[in-house]
Amino acid sequence: MSDDVAGDAAGAVGGDMLERLARLQAELENLRKRVEREKRDAEALAGHRLMAALLRVVDEMELARGKVASLSDEGVRKGVLMVFDNLREALEKEGLEEMRCEGAPFDPFLHEAALREDSPALAGIVLRVLKTGYLLNGKVLRHAVVSVSTGAAADASGTAAVKAEGKVAGNAAGNSSVNDAKN
Repeated sequence: MSDDVAGDAAGAVGGDMLERLARLQAELENLRKRVEREKRDAEALAGHRLMAALLRVVDEMELARGKVASLSDEGVRKGVLMVFDNLREALEKEGLEEMRCEGAPFDPFLHEAALREDSPALAGIVLRVLKTGYLLNGKVLRHAVVSVSTGAAADASGTAAVKAEGKVAGNAAGNSSVNDAKN
């Protein structure tokens, strides 16, 4: 009978060891998955930071692109345009996408309203983009800074009255701001 008790005790210990082994294997698998997920998140964050930093370069290249049209040196003009196009193509391959906002309904998840303008357009429609917004892999990297219609008709002179609601970067370097306009 003591052999039966010893056998039962050994079986219980063996079963307990198997259960502990199964738990350790599950913990190891969860750890492996967590480390992989954290690695992906860190890579995504690094990519996000790099893309955000490169947006300043994109903004400055956009300004340069507008200025080179007046240059007489065809080689310089083509070179600047080629660099800009190559930069945009490389960033698009990495998931950067320019937001197309004009004429779209204002969306606070995508747009930052800097101005309200009286216009014949429906209220809440984006009239102008003051600073381009970008998506990175479908997520907002930078909100578009926009002017939004109040829905009021144009004034008697035929021009829309502009009301400034705040300051907005007027150029890529962010050195100027939009001044309050007269009603």
